[in-house]
Amino acid sequence: MAGGLLLAGAAARALAEEPSLSAVSSGEPVLMGDLNSRLKISGSAYLFDYIPTLSVPSQDFFEAYGLFLNLDSVSQDNIYGFHAQLRLRDSKLRSFYLSNVWFGEIYAYARTPLGEVKVGKVVRKVGLSWDGSFFANLQYFNGLKLVPDYGAELMGNRPINRTMSLDYSFQYLNSNARTDGALPGRDVESDPHASLSDAYAVRLAPTCRMGEKSLSMGLSGFSGEINRLAGFGDPFRIRQAALDATLDLGPAAAYAEYLYQWGERDDAQHPFSHPGYDEGAYLLAGTHWQISSLIRLRVNYSQVRYIGQQAMEREWVPGVLVSLSRSLSFIAEYDDWRLFPDSGGEQVIDKSTNLVADYSF
Repeated sequence: MAGGLLLAGAAARALAEEPSLSAVSSGEPVLMGDLNSRLKISGSAYLFDYIPTLSVPSQDFFEAYGLFLNLDSVSQDNIYGFHAQLRLRDSKLRSFYLSNVWFGEIYAYARTPLGEVKVGKVVRKVGLSWDGSFFANLQYFNGLKLVPDYGAELMGNRPINRTMSLDYSFQYLNSNARTDGALPGRDVESDPHASLSDAYAVRLAPTCRMGEKSLSMGLSGFSGEINRLAGFGDPFRIRQAALDATLDLGPAAAYAEYLYQWGERDDAQHPFSHPGYDEGAYLLAGTHWQISSLIRLRVNYSQVRYIGQQAMEREWVPGVLVSLSRSLSFIAEYDDWRLFPDSGGEQVIDKSTNLVADYSF
């Protein structure tokens, strides 16, 4: 067993993708004074069935995965607004959460000539926003995807010519929210002896569109300080650089992302070792096909090569999405998650079938 890398038994109930945290567009404009009385409410409810297929006996479970409520309002002049996503569950999503009720995002925003300025709890933007899966990927489980932090963001889009445009995002993040989806013990969100501060993230993504087809290329960077309590290790800085591409052909699409993280090279036996702190090379790739108006097939792959812990971790998540209406859909995915230490044999972290019912309103 490779120390902090193997969380198979404890992770079983935690293995599910957090659906996108992106804001829902606001509805009919209202006066700022009416924000509390005329909020637009939307959301989703998820039922989740986890069916393990490991050789070692493991218990399956069925749960109400969560109710997500989006609250949105905007001023009459469409300049100032507010967005919050409230999340509720029967139990905590992760053991390090303070409660089973929390905000995925909550921020005020203003639209300016430079772009939209947000202040509050925002999602970190490094690389691709998501891979479309429900079960999730290694980047998510190590605290690199769908990570909410407290800070400020400037984001926008600028046309370059008739077919080209540029999406951009600049973020300053000075406090981690401890409500991401990383597995316990893997990143700063779940580390009770550490906190994030003085972090910066930038993303630039030019896109070329020709009818229903588009090609987008993204370049991202991140730098953040990890501060530790006395007696639990020295502070250090995590830095990330990512390059990604997405090709959308209409009924089919493909994406890929390469991210390198410079962190803290720890071996698996170090008492303060966290896989999400380690220096490593991350790969995320996949494709999906809309084979009919009802059915979408997809395959997602993620891997990380840990430099300090001298191991490779990889995960395959093929799946199918069946949309019966705009509100009701069903997801079936299979997860194959393994660890390959440089010394020692292959270790299976998870093998499971996962069934989800999603109702949106």
